[in-house]
Amino acid sequence: MRPTQPGWGASLRTPGCIDPMDHVPHSLRSARELIPFGVAMSANRHGRVAAVDRAAGCAYDHKLRRNDLDQSGRRWSAFLVGQLLRRSAQVVETGLTNQIDTRRGPGMASGSYCRIAVTTVTNPHGLACNFDSGSGLLPNSEYWSEIRPEGTPVALLTSQPLLDRFQHVRHALGGPPVIIVPDGEQGKSLHIVTSVYERLAAIRFPRTGIIVGMGGGSITDLAGFVAATWKRGARLVLIPTTLTGQVDAAIGGKNGVNLTDGKNLVGTIYQPERVIADRAVLGSLPEREFRSGLAEIIKCGFVGDPAILDLVDSMPTGGPIGDDLLRELIDRSARVKVELVQQDEHDFGPRRHLNYGHTLGQAVEAATGYREYNHGEAVGIGMLFAASVAAIVHGARELPERTRHYLARVGLPTGLSATVDFERIWSLMGQDKKGGSVGREFVLCLGPGIVRLTSMPDRAVAREAFRFVAGGDREAGRD
Repeated sequence: MRPTQPGWGASLRTPGCIDPMDHVPHSLRSARELIPFGVAMSANRHGRVAAVDRAAGCAYDHKLRRNDLDQSGRRWSAFLVGQLLRRSAQVVETGLTNQIDTRRGPGMASGSYCRIAVTTVTNPHGLACNFDSGSGLLPNSEYWSEIRPEGTPVALLTSQPLLDRFQHVRHALGGPPVIIVPDGEQGKSLHIVTSVYERLAAIRFPRTGIIVGMGGGSITDLAGFVAATWKRGARLVLIPTTLTGQVDAAIGGKNGVNLTDGKNLVGTIYQPERVIADRAVLGSLPEREFRSGLAEIIKCGFVGDPAILDLVDSMPTGGPIGDDLLRELIDRSARVKVELVQQDEHDFGPRRHLNYGHTLGQAVEAATGYREYNHGEAVGIGMLFAASVAAIVHGARELPERTRHYLARVGLPTGLSATVDFERIWSLMGQDKKGGSVGREFVLCLGPGIVRLTSMPDRAVAREAFRFVAGGDREAGRD
């Protein structure tokens, strides 16, 4: 195999490579190992690594070197993973794996789906956690038979409007019992959780049954919490019906319910065995809700995969996004989150990079009573604020306008239009639930793919950055 990108192969096969047999464990010389982003890798007895990322259409051939393994000598190093995953080339060989690929769904007349396996997290039933992205998956009974063998109990948890809209999903599942819950944040309460428990008890729902949560982030949060706690853990499948859910909320296992003192104060990290991202359901989304999801996609471009930002730039102006482009945006964004979840499932390190833009964003939501901005719009403004901090403190002078450009490109707000008081925002940022116990945490991006976890900026810096976001200064961090 040889990459088609000029020069890249030569840069990996540098002179002075040591004999790989001196340091490659026997188990890696022949075994195939799944790593983040759904890439299959194998090391042969000659110490040459072959990698195939079928979903992205990439194949690589690489000579092992000493720093390609971690300190234990038994796992691929982050350096090698990063090198392999950040290149694009044509697939010139297939067949290294049939576990991760772009495949035609069973019984599907057309189309295919991409499966990304989350391989370092565990499901209590010993099943892999898979993210399936495609179009036309939900009404396909044969596809569902892979997930739910005949006779497996299922309970569908959704809202009434979604059930009315997607009756074909219930039909494909074989007509299981349906538990109707309120949509939105009002459904994420312990009162609603109790009512769901009582319904499950009434139908004698077993621990081995599958709870299917179909809806936006609030419903998938609720379904995840119920599954995690019903009889100490039932099987879970999530069907996100919003763009935000497909690229963010339904991936990674976080769930939670609200208390009067705040959002998501009660919750767990509990992995679903399947997340089904069917692009066909997005056609019914209101335009503003769809754009909100694009904010999370832009975030993934800044924190993990800069190629996403190039794709955003290629979007048509004022017209619909083509299915091929939407597929690539969803799949790439999902891979960013999957990689971070696999590194840090319980959210103590790199996974927190996904909080980029959320510190100010959640403060803006709260300060405006959750009425002026939806979540994606607020996160976009939060990213603009964080970019302004990077410009002021670290000299990343082009970043604020670059961020503003991408937000404008997809029709998101490029500043605060409402009159929001800085003192109120500053107070709310200090209450950010995502902060660590040692102090208030802030995710800083110095450029696409360059992310740091740091402490909150001091008050003077925050005020200057806020003034830029509010429209007072057109250029942050310039004299």
